[in-house]
Amino acid sequence: MSNVILLQPKLRRLAQAMRFVDSPALFAASKNRALPILLEILPAADTRIKHQIMMFLAQYAKDQAPKALFEILDDPSTPLQTRYYAAIQLRQVLPEVESGWPIREKLFQGLCHPGADMRRLCATALGWAGHGQAISPLVRLLNDPAPSVRLAAVAALCQIGDVVVAGRLKKLLAEGTAAEKRAVLLNLWRLEEKGGGLQEIYRKYASHPDADLKLVALALLEPVAAKSNAPLFMAGLNDRDSRVRRLCLERLMRQGRQYLPQARQSLHNLLDDRRMDIKRAALEALKIAEEKDSRH
Repeated sequence: MSNVILLQPKLRRLAQAMRFVDSPALFAASKNRALPILLEILPAADTRIKHQIMMFLAQYAKDQAPKALFEILDDPSTPLQTRYYAAIQLRQVLPEVESGWPIREKLFQGLCHPGADMRRLCATALGWAGHGQAISPLVRLLNDPAPSVRLAAVAALCQIGDVVVAGRLKKLLAEGTAAEKRAVLLNLWRLEEKGGGLQEIYRKYASHPDADLKLVALALLEPVAAKSNAPLFMAGLNDRDSRVRRLCLERLMRQGRQYLPQARQSLHNLLDDRRMDIKRAALEALKIAEEKDSRH
């Protein structure tokens, strides 16, 4: 009975907290009372509710959110997924509040933390658009011994979007591991306008022997119907990797139908593909190719 009595106040506080989360207007009308309740409930809440409260605080209590979010990020007993979610929310709120400077300093210190998880989380939290102060520390992390930290640094630098780091990242694209190259390819668009230089990089990797890199490059290559791009998608119909075959077929059907008659032999070969979804799509593509031929 005593345990039930002890639980009742906690359940009432949780119910109060969720009413505020569900109604920003109610929170705004009674912020002085609501905020302490949310901050009290946050550490002990289950994962789903904790994520909801973190997002709510980052949106409606920006000045108070950084400290609470950093405490979650910094807690090794908290599940890593939740700590990462706190890092994402910090990345959203810190650029908007002057009161976040002490937390920024802690994040910069965290880049030198002995634990790779903490370095990775801090790098993620510091990667917001235009955050030039973070460029040099994040560039140093490109040589971190932990692959996960290096990938977080790449993503954060690309989020910052400063062209100063473009050269360094392109060097990593040439010399890094396959995972690092993939991370750069996925994020390089943040640093440059979609133009000739960037598309040329994607064209180069659209023929790369590593299927994962090829897949990313083909997914980002635009436009499909360009004369310099279409042959790469047609060649991809014969690729050994089924993901590449499927992607090239989908993109040609969606954006490059005029090239389907030229790819007829490859499409016939796909009728014997191991994947049923590719077989069905190839059959549909052949019908489109025949219709186009019949019109000419």
